[in-house]
Amino acid sequence: VSTNLNNIYLTKIFQLIYLDFNKYMPG
Repeated sequence: VSTNLNNIYLTKIFQLIYLDFNKYMPG
């Protein structure tokens, strides 16, 4: 269960970084 929560947490952070990166790097 702990590993599962950790994976979700990392996925959330990764999505935030990815969206933020796309915001400054269109295309």
